[in-house]
Amino acid sequence: MTAGGERIIRTNPQRLSRAVWESGRSIQASDTGGRTLEVTGVRVDEIAAPDHIAQALGLGEGGLVVRRSRTYETGGRPVQMATSYLLLDLVHGTPITQADAGPGGTYARLAEIGHAPARFTEDVIARSATITESDQLGLRTCQTLIQVTRTARDATGRAIEVNEMVLHPQRYQLRYEFNA
Repeated sequence: MTAGGERIIRTNPQRLSRAVWESGRSIQASDTGGRTLEVTGVRVDEIAAPDHIAQALGLGEGGLVVRRSRTYETGGRPVQMATSYLLLDLVHGTPITQADAGPGGTYARLAEIGHAPARFTEDVIARSATITESDQLGLRTCQTLIQVTRTARDATGRAIEVNEMVLHPQRYQLRYEFNA
């Protein structure tokens, strides 16, 4: 449970709607139910894409990406770690390469350069936490966590971001609402 005793209800697909990030709100803030969600440990760097990321983004071996890593906390307790990978040739020189990407975050900045997310795919699995993840999220060694891997695509179908997230299993509830 979170510091307030309630789980964070992560709503999909509403949290990823254009209306959220276009208005300058963070997609994470739409899930917190009024609780403060603090972003800590933001790191932005350029790296050669790991093989699975290069494949997902349609890059050749050794293709370069911008990696954005951060931790989300509520009530002083870590609840999520996220690492986004974006095409370097697409985002070089934009605010996306800065620790603070600005209002609406990465998706709003991608829209400004003509590559607004138009479609998302999320894969959700449960797996054992690594030692590092256990330490950072305050889990027992090898405790099961929730991993969400989201791929964002622009209107042309081009993959523009892969975001790998690990969520604390006692602090999150995943909710999917959609019309029949």
